[in-house]
Amino acid sequence: MLNNTMLSAYNRSKPDRALPNMVNVFRNGVNEKEGAVEGVNMVNVLTALNLLKEHIVRERNKDNITLKMEQLEQVISTVIPPASTLLTSRPSPPPSVLARYAKALSDLVPLLINSSPSLPPPTSSLLTTALDTTLQHFLDSSGLLMSDKRITSSDLTKIAYTLHVNLNRGSAFLSKCQSNEKRSQQFEDLYFYSPSPSSITLAAYILASEGKFNRAIMHVLDAKGAFVVDNSDGINISQGVYAMGMTRYKGSHNKSVRGKLMNAIEYNGGINKVFKAGPGAVAQTMFGAGRLHPQVFPLTGLFNRANQADISYDLVTSATPSEVSRMIWAMSQKGYDCPTFLEAVSDDSLRLVRHGTLHSISSTAYGLANMNRPATLFFKHVVDDAMPYFLEKGGTPTEIASIMFALASARTEEGTHPLEKNGFAVNELWSTLIAYHQGNAEFTDGTLRLMHMTYLIARSVDYYFPSTPSKSLAEQMVQSANSLIQRDFDFGEDLGKLPDPNKNFKKTLTSLGFLPVSNWSTAESGSDQGYSGMSGQRYIQDLISDMVGHSSSSSRTKLPPFPLELGHWIHEESKTAVQFSSHPAYCHELIPPTKGYNQGDRREAGWARVQKEVAHEKSNMKFSTLALLLPVAASAKNLRMPNPFTTSDDEMCCSGACTVEGEEKYFSIDTRHDLCGECCMKPEDYDLYHKFEKGLKKADDGDFSPCTGLGFPKYTETVTHGFLSIKMTLDLYDHADAKLCAFPLQEDGTCADNKDLCEYAEGKSECCTAGEMCIPNVGCRC
Repeated sequence: MLNNTMLSAYNRSKPDRALPNMVNVFRNGVNEKEGAVEGVNMVNVLTALNLLKEHIVRERNKDNITLKMEQLEQVISTVIPPASTLLTSRPSPPPSVLARYAKALSDLVPLLINSSPSLPPPTSSLLTTALDTTLQHFLDSSGLLMSDKRITSSDLTKIAYTLHVNLNRGSAFLSKCQSNEKRSQQFEDLYFYSPSPSSITLAAYILASEGKFNRAIMHVLDAKGAFVVDNSDGINISQGVYAMGMTRYKGSHNKSVRGKLMNAIEYNGGINKVFKAGPGAVAQTMFGAGRLHPQVFPLTGLFNRANQADISYDLVTSATPSEVSRMIWAMSQKGYDCPTFLEAVSDDSLRLVRHGTLHSISSTAYGLANMNRPATLFFKHVVDDAMPYFLEKGGTPTEIASIMFALASARTEEGTHPLEKNGFAVNELWSTLIAYHQGNAEFTDGTLRLMHMTYLIARSVDYYFPSTPSKSLAEQMVQSANSLIQRDFDFGEDLGKLPDPNKNFKKTLTSLGFLPVSNWSTAESGSDQGYSGMSGQRYIQDLISDMVGHSSSSSRTKLPPFPLELGHWIHEESKTAVQFSSHPAYCHELIPPTKGYNQGDRREAGWARVQKEVAHEKSNMKFSTLALLLPVAASAKNLRMPNPFTTSDDEMCCSGACTVEGEEKYFSIDTRHDLCGECCMKPEDYDLYHKFEKGLKKADDGDFSPCTGLGFPKYTETVTHGFLSIKMTLDLYDHADAKLCAFPLQEDGTCADNKDLCEYAEGKSECCTAGEMCIPNVGCRC
């Protein structure tokens, strides 16, 4: 009744009296007594706020109408106070109404500020405070929402989206909705049986945008693939694929539902919907697909459609430069050859360069170079138009390195390099990169990016100046990057978590003259040095001893801890020098460059001279390279290598409330292993430890078991990370329903061909299903 009266008062009034008349009706309906509000409800509040939004949009578009500040203030000061009371009233308003109320506030704040910059601070503060209070209420009351029988997946997704837009905490809300086993199942059921496919795809998109992985949402998205595609538009479909790509989704452990979304897109008309939604949806879908396994999630039809003659030109010319760069990047990752599409890119290259950002230009160039496609026009415009911009604006190191790699790798139709006559620009860009890294003294977690850029620079050097003094620039870059690696290593950075920097770094060092140890047979190496039989460990130990300044006869206890652990690992995994040669990545870059040494005179020169040079080369660079390569190699093969910066403890350290005065409870989720850790630390130390653990967060006051509330109730172990004065002890927790997928070793101590070895603890091994995770002290995880 009150809604109809407000609408009538607003619609029948003249524009300058519409808001005041509506407010009077609302005010007359409010009955406040004993801290409660009667006579109005949240639906009435929504009506008033929506009328205010409609009024601002309508009047702002009229040139002869000026919004009256006092009327806007009147609406806000009248409607917001009772709304804040109703928000926490009992019984609570319907979740759907609460979700719409939060969205209304979220829409109004920027609209009101942009339309009325002179709005008095008390009024604008009242509105922003109401929004902040509402969002915090959702974060604190997720349990109450989940216990409300009226809750739907659409309500949860709308609330999460509002939190995502304003606080970037949509994923935190969705995680809190799964705070225990019962709610986790209820949460998954809400989405699995949801009649709204957009709620599924948007929830997945929110999580991916915030860098979080939610098993329940991704499982539903994959399992309900046909339902999502049949009942969604192209935007929703692109959000789903993007979410899968950003989380590197490998498919549900249930093979019956694996890949259903991609199959539905391919065969149920999903591709048509994506293209109908426009180039933005196409680019987002391709980008997500480009990050997924090409055999499990191919989406071949999507890329074939983009390459059709009647589609490719319109697709390229109607897309923004950033969207085109995403498409090209995805094509290069998937290995698709789309000549018609690339021809359209070449024809439109002037616009893509002149109207593109540094990031879009470098990404497009990088993708074209990766596909080894000649693109004379594009690279000509890059040289003529973009290079001066790069030199003037600088760009980020990643952008500069990407454009360097692209220009170095690219070929024109005539087979020439696009920068043959513009070498000065190459030197300028190298100098910019080197100056950046040598002057960057702050801690960085970008070791992987540094390795990638180092490789790109070295590759550029090889293309342009393979035998000139300019090569020293790349060597400086390697040394600069290595100093950061060593610093990260010293501060306890878990280099084993890096995805795959060794591949690029190996190429870098090889291009600079470092020789791979590709054959450890007795005839070519062992006999010259006396290393034979079970010699892998001893050779590496002696080599490391020379690097770090200790003689090979020194006591093992005088060596740094990492080489000791390294030697132990090599001894376990490689019984003979011949076996060791089958894993060249484990010791690839240990031999420094030598003058006059090549494949042809190997036998004549012998390895004695190489070993002698190693003994005189006390190179910290090679030691930190070793520190980088070995953990990565171990991680890639599911082999357990003892980490010198991680130790295990027998007792829990941080169960319940913190006992040391001044310490408070903090937590972090290890997304790679899907574990949660709790620790006790002083708030003033947060900035230091946050540098090493980006996901470290403070638990809410009174919450002494944050991992349990996030769905990790099962205690696993207590570990200490770091060393010396920079270390932290924490308790690790797992999901209560975590499923293990382990198989016993065969009689000969190996795994079957379709299984991977998992050495999850000292002396404990099992076989994992190929592709599954091997978690320390836990085992194989499905």
